[in-house]
Amino acid sequence: MFCIGLPGQYPALAASNPGYLADRSIEADLGYRLPPAPDNKSDVGLLDLTEVRLAQTNDSTVYEEAYRDAGAYASDQLMSRFSAAAGTNLSPAASPILAHILKRVLNDTSGYVTMAKVNNPRDRPYVEDIHIVPCSTDYLRATDHQSYPSGHAANGYAAALVLAEAIPVRASALLARGVRYGDNRIVCGVHHPSDVEQGRLLAIAIYRKLREDRAFREDVACAHQEFERSVAGSTPKAPFSKACADLGSRYRAELSSTSN
Repeated sequence: MFCIGLPGQYPALAASNPGYLADRSIEADLGYRLPPAPDNKSDVGLLDLTEVRLAQTNDSTVYEEAYRDAGAYASDQLMSRFSAAAGTNLSPAASPILAHILKRVLNDTSGYVTMAKVNNPRDRPYVEDIHIVPCSTDYLRATDHQSYPSGHAANGYAAALVLAEAIPVRASALLARGVRYGDNRIVCGVHHPSDVEQGRLLAIAIYRKLREDRAFREDVACAHQEFERSVAGSTPKAPFSKACADLGSRYRAELSSTSN
């Protein structure tokens, strides 16, 4: 097996479905020291802005993907953005165990990203340069100073790591899609490259901590079984342990109750 949002801004994640981790301190919990946000007038900051300008595109296909990725922040929306990379339709209805894991993991990720943004104010690229036209400013405010690190990049790469472990046969494609999801924030003009890079590194630190959690590991093992059973043409169906079958039934019921 392969191993390796903010209040008032992003859609609220369900309080009834908490994360796996305590979300107390980035350094104490994760053993990761997030570098301070670059000064936008420093050499790094100016290079960042140059790269954002270069990423602006008239390619409608690239822009459309970046726009759609921007709106896919909540776990169920984000999950579907990985369907092509997974080689199958990913949705809460089709994969309730995987959906449950992603919701919990993104709750953890959003908690740590919130801490990081509060302590590292930085203007977004389109605020620095009025000639940069963002593809979407939903849930953003020009005065929020919350460019660093990128929450989308953190969520996207955390999701990619989960999916790559649950669906190891598609790991390379899933990780590549997670990288592109973060890079699309640069295309959108709402994050600098260093914001995106630190979002991914934060996701890696979170994921490393998650793998120490027994409940997380057991859930991912069941998500792998869930995927194997869903593969088209699998006859007979791959075995599903009773524990994982019970888990799937419980999470499917959870999904039904929250959608009503």
